[in-house]
Amino acid sequence: MMMQVGLAADYKSRAQTAADAAALAGGIEVKREIIAAWAMDHQLQPEEINMALVCAQAAIYAERNGAHITSCRHEEYDILVDVVGRDSLDDVRGTEQVDGDTAQAKARATPWGFGGGGGFGFGGGGGSLPVGGGGGGSLMGANPALKVYADVAAKFGLQVTSGLRPGDTDSYHGSGNAIDLAAPMTPEGKAAMLRFAQYAAENWGGQLEELIHTPLGYGIKNGVRVAPYAAAEHYNHVHIADTDPPTTAGDGAGPPKTGVPVGSAPSGGFNGGGGGLGGAFGLRVHLVRYDGAGGRVADIGGVPDGVPDSLRQVLFNVMICESGGDPNATEAPGGNGGPLGHYGLFQFDIPTWESVGGHGDPRDAPPEEQWMRAVMLYQRRGLQPWECAGKLGYI
Repeated sequence: MMMQVGLAADYKSRAQTAADAAALAGGIEVKREIIAAWAMDHQLQPEEINMALVCAQAAIYAERNGAHITSCRHEEYDILVDVVGRDSLDDVRGTEQVDGDTAQAKARATPWGFGGGGGFGFGGGGGSLPVGGGGGGSLMGANPALKVYADVAAKFGLQVTSGLRPGDTDSYHGSGNAIDLAAPMTPEGKAAMLRFAQYAAENWGGQLEELIHTPLGYGIKNGVRVAPYAAAEHYNHVHIADTDPPTTAGDGAGPPKTGVPVGSAPSGGFNGGGGGLGGAFGLRVHLVRYDGAGGRVADIGGVPDGVPDSLRQVLFNVMICESGGDPNATEAPGGNGGPLGHYGLFQFDIPTWESVGGHGDPRDAPPEEQWMRAVMLYQRRGLQPWECAGKLGYI
């Protein structure tokens, strides 16, 4: 019976890994659909989620981890999966009464960010769906003349995230005379937003009804520089309002402007790069408890002491995405494995493994050491080394 208990625990762990991987795969597909709808000026509704495709992706990752899905559904934008492992307790002496039993597990993934706290700097995760629009393109129903600002913002890597808000009587969004522009909430994205806000203040300050971006340290109100206002709501985007914008990039219509013409290319621009559309809007796929409350930190073992809970959760999600939780996972050199191959829980290549003090093959190290080296790599390079960090929306 002790053998049966040990096998059951092992099988349960494998099944849980399969469920986690399946839920994350489904959540990534939901994230992709939200962004695709956003780019088409549409706010994806939960009933519009393509569950056939979501569940097909989830099934692939469940199968890769030795299980099959028995249930796949969504609650709002969260994906919930139940799986049954393929391992069974057949032919183990003393366990005849449970022959054929298989491990069952379930998991839930959400495309929304973690919210504040934890010290990891993901910003306020959220419950509200991004209302889309591509920088330099869609204005989300705002005055088309505001495109001159969106086009310049796009050169900095910013994109329109909000335009017309029917019924909003407290801001210029209600009349379509304002747009919000954002970049991913990475160090590079934050710097890009500040540079754009500075550029806007310098070149269009006398033109604008409003310019608000908290890190700027001041605002523009009716063409005049003023003390910061509405600061709490504008740290993660730049708000521009203009009731009489130029009709073309080179047009001098409206109040006088100073400095570089609106149509000129800014210097020191930012190419949005790998952050994608998800980073600025809390679209970071992660696992939560099946009942939807809280995170999965309590379930995560093998993590060195002193690692913030939010980082534990992030690296766990990256690990599941990279290796399915298999400490012996291998991507041979060539193809997806790159020229050097990728190995272990966090898919290290050998030079990267050695750069954080590892010796030999990562697969020969215990999972606890693999975790420790991954944390060391994060401390040096952030999440950049892991392709899955981009897939999940963390970068």
